[in-house]
Amino acid sequence: MPVCEACGCLSLCPKMLQHFNVHVCANCAATCDEYKLISKGTAKSKYMVTDNDLKRLGFIRKANPHKQQWADMMLYLTSQVAAIAESKHGNVREAQHNRMEEKIKSRLGKRTALEREGEEEGRDPHAPKLLNPGQERVRKRILSEYGEQQRQQQQQEAIESGGCAETEEI
Repeated sequence: MPVCEACGCLSLCPKMLQHFNVHVCANCAATCDEYKLISKGTAKSKYMVTDNDLKRLGFIRKANPHKQQWADMMLYLTSQVAAIAESKHGNVREAQHNRMEEKIKSRLGKRTALEREGEEEGRDPHAPKLLNPGQERVRKRILSEYGEQQRQQQQQEAIESGGCAETEEI
């Protein structure tokens, strides 16, 4: 007679047995980390497995909680996903670290390529991104209004101090 793998209980969870072929009671399935369920998207990103890897595993299909019209969620047993990732990558944490380093190098490579491109065009590589023509007109208008305010303020200060109001081009 089959018993729960975790606690030895005689009452097994039929869903876990049917979909994952795991002998576990409903209480252990809800509380033990080994029997937690994980969505397909989370499994793919966290454990770096592919759709082909997941095809070999059993899953539970549930209605999407975010929107009923979206595709059903596919929930996998975390321990089974971790086992496949371990056999595929060896150490999962090390593989995640290597993947993160590759992403960082890729992004830095793209950034330096954009900086080189900007230098070739004569732009300061550390300057903010180029503005579209509408944004550039607004920027120039603001700068000219600011410059006009600064000039008027200098003239007012010169008049108040009793000196000659010399205008300076800004």
